[in-house]
Amino acid sequence: MEMMKRRLEGESRARATADSRILEVGSTLSQRAKTILEDDRVLESIEASFRQFHDFLDLLKGSSTIKNCHPSRKSPPTA
Repeated sequence: MEMMKRRLEGESRARATADSRILEVGSTLSQRAKTILEDDRVLESIEASFRQFHDFLDLLKGSSTIKNCHPSRKSPPTA
């Protein structure tokens, strides 16, 4: 019984240490993410990527190939 009590105490200490470390790592990651997002160059790069993606979507919208491939827009088969 005494051995089980010591084992439980050891596991409780290990869990408390692990929980503390997880909180510390989470806080560090949060700070780093905030720092990265505050960097104007990173934000400009993200915005440029979104603009390129939207331009690509606009290109697809205007493409007659895409219109012809869409099942709901196909013309009925001729007999």
